[in-house]
Amino acid sequence: VCGAIKPKTYNRYRYFVTFLDKASRYLKVKLLRRKKEVYEAFLKFKSRTENNPKGYRIQIFATNNSGKYVNKRFQSLFKKEGITHQITPAHTKEPNGLIERPNRTLMTKVRSLLFQAKLPNYLWGEALLAAVFLYNRTPHSALKGKTPYEMKNGSKPVDDISTLRVFGSTTFYKVKGLDSHSKLKARARKAVLIGYTENAEVYKLWDIELRKVVYSRDVEILEGVFHSFSNSSTEIEILESLHESSEAESKSESDFEELGSEELDSEETEAS
Repeated sequence: VCGAIKPKTYNRYRYFVTFLDKASRYLKVKLLRRKKEVYEAFLKFKSRTENNPKGYRIQIFATNNSGKYVNKRFQSLFKKEGITHQITPAHTKEPNGLIERPNRTLMTKVRSLLFQAKLPNYLWGEALLAAVFLYNRTPHSALKGKTPYEMKNGSKPVDDISTLRVFGSTTFYKVKGLDSHSKLKARARKAVLIGYTENAEVYKLWDIELRKVVYSRDVEILEGVFHSFSNSSTEIEILESLHESSEAESKSESDFEELGSEELDSEETEAS
């Protein structure tokens, strides 16, 4: 688990947990509002991962020695499901390097994406999900030049790659549902590209005026043209190390409309 991260996202997320399939290097991330949500995140991850045509199941789950994983709920689940829980020594990150390195790589990518696109820092969660999407579709040295996506699904991500556009680019998406009395209303709204979806033709956008996430396939993208957000900061700060368990939770409400985004997948799995 990485966090707490300052500031919170527009929909109040402060942490994220990563799951890595050791065989394919396929990475999945779940945004969290509180650390205690790790257990529910793993249950969803496990359910989606084991829903595969070959009947693969999680056999080994490797984590650090954090109380987030070494507790009664997790241990009871591992015993019930026959999962071997491998634990690294306390305060020792090296044995768990397979997942620690991607965490740091992801945060570096997040900062770079936000800085390049001049996006406000409350969109770091969307930048993170986009970074994971790109990571899984990038050739990996440990896979002899293949991508994690190809190793997991058995095919190259051709459609996904062909529709990729520059993150943070200014876009205009078609407004749906206008009636005959709306002839003078704008047919498109301005937004910025903040993510990609499994349906390659659908883009994830941030409506600048409405300040909410929308999905659209009818999009005009001005690649490399970035919107200037007023009084925005691209700096993000990790308040706690990856191994600290303190939980300074904030219960303040957000002014933004929440549209959750969920992701998750693996077989032999590492988590942090």
